[in-house]
Amino acid sequence: MSAAYWSAILEHLPEASIVFDHFHIIKLANEKIDDLRLTRDSMRRFLERWIARALDSGIRQMESLAKTLRAHATGILNYSASKWISNSSSADSAHCSSSAG
Repeated sequence: MSAAYWSAILEHLPEASIVFDHFHIIKLANEKIDDLRLTRDSMRRFLERWIARALDSGIRQMESLAKTLRAHATGILNYSASKWISNSSSADSAHCSSSAG
């Protein structure tokens, strides 16, 4: 599924049918899910640290913002995850389009 694979096949075997077996598709899906988990965990840790600092700041407006962010943390993290998925899908689609010919 890599660009090098596509390039080599298209160059040396232009009439060949390219086939991807289920093992490699599942492997790629698992890697992307792992990346998403790492990204979400990093975002969650960042948000938690930021909220803690804002709550300790002694600045009323920052404390209020931190409480609001804490109350809506799930939605914030869901947004960042969906944005990551959308960007990743677009990049993968663009890569597939350019690799296919």
